[in-house]
Amino acid sequence: MTSKEFEVNVKKLYSLLDLKYKSVGVKIIETKEEYDTYSALEVKNSINYCGAVRAASKGNSIKICKGKFKCKSAERIFGIDDNDPLNSSGENWFKLGLYKEMETAKKIRLSQSSLKNNYGVLVMPLENFKEMPDVALIFDNPYVMMRLTQAYSYTYGPSIHKRAMGNQAVCYESTMIPLESDEINFSLLCIGTRHRANWSVNDMSVGIPRSKFKDIILGLEKTMNLMENNENKKRILKKYEENNLGEIKCELGYNYYKSC
Repeated sequence: MTSKEFEVNVKKLYSLLDLKYKSVGVKIIETKEEYDTYSALEVKNSINYCGAVRAASKGNSIKICKGKFKCKSAERIFGIDDNDPLNSSGENWFKLGLYKEMETAKKIRLSQSSLKNNYGVLVMPLENFKEMPDVALIFDNPYVMMRLTQAYSYTYGPSIHKRAMGNQAVCYESTMIPLESDEINFSLLCIGTRHRANWSVNDMSVGIPRSKFKDIILGLEKTMNLMENNENKKRILKKYEENNLGEIKCELGYNYYKSC
C-alpha cells in the first residue's frame, strides 16, 4: 500500500464508520536513532501505554521509551524491558485474586509472547502517519465492531484468532496479538484501562495489523450497501463527497435484512 493509498483508506475509514474517537496508529520503534526522528511528544513522567493510546484517540502524538511506562506489562510485551520480577510466572495476578489457582495465572502468563530488543513505541492518530503503522486501533461501540467483523469476513471469512481475557486489554489483546498473529483481535477492554484511560462502559476495541487494513476498508465499502440503514448511507455519501473519494454504490431502502 503506497502512502497515497494509505491516506485514501484512512479517509474512507472515517467516512464509512461514524467513529467517536480517532483511530490510533501504533509503531514499534527498534532503535534510539529512529526514536529521535519522531517529533511526537516525549513524556517527562511515566505514563500507562493505554493512557497514551487514549490521548492519541483525542488527537495527541506520543512516544514512550524504557523507564517511561507506568504499567510494566506494555514495556515487557513490546520488548523494551523484559525484566518482570513481580509477575514472571503470573504470581502477582494470583496474589491479586484475578485467577482461582496459581496454575491458571501461570498458564496465562507463560502463554503470552513478547517482542525482543526494541527501544520504544509511537502512538498517534492514524491520519498523522504517512504510511500504515504496525497496528491500527479502533475504540468504539459493538455496532462499529460488528461492521469491522463483517468487513473482515468479506475477504477472509470468520476470524479464528479472537482471544480475550479481560486483562492487559490495550497492550496485549489489542496491540500485541495482532502483531504476533498478523490477524485482527477484538477486546472487551479491562478494568485497568477503563479506569486509567476513562473509556466508556460501551467501548470495546479492535487491533488491525498492517497487512489487513486495506482489505478491511474494502470490506466496509463493499458491505455498506447491504448492512447500513438509510441514515448511515446518507452520512457516508456526504463524507465521500466532502473527502473527494469518488462514488460509492448506494441504494437507499435496500438492506440485507430486508431481502431475507
